Amino acid sequence: MADPADANYFPDPRPMSEAPKDRTSVLARILRDLPAKKSGQEASQNLHDLAGLLVVVCHPGDIEGVRDLGWRLAGPFGYGLGPDDWFEGWWPLPGNGEGHGQEDD
Repeated sequence: MADPADANYFPDPRPMSEAPKDRTSVLARILRDLPAKKSGQEASQNLHDLAGLLVVVCHPGDIEGVRDLGWRLAGPFGYGLGPDDWFEGWWPLPGNGEGHGQEDD
């Protein structure tokens, strides 16, 4: 069986800037070198634990264009993960069309 941790398991991801920001759940990979890209207080143990993980995330959208709330784990967890630049990219989930139109709530 193929190992999803293998970089060749998935096709190249789409840029996070193209991911739906309408509460649609998508599969995304957190940057493998996230701790190295952040410095100081942001480079916490949490970042080391999250680096390279594949996660199902959704984005609630901007609050009337005022602020980007960032990506969160899909589902009723309330765990925010970060902005677009914390991810390598995304893939649509099976049965979710092209990653548009299916809400997680």
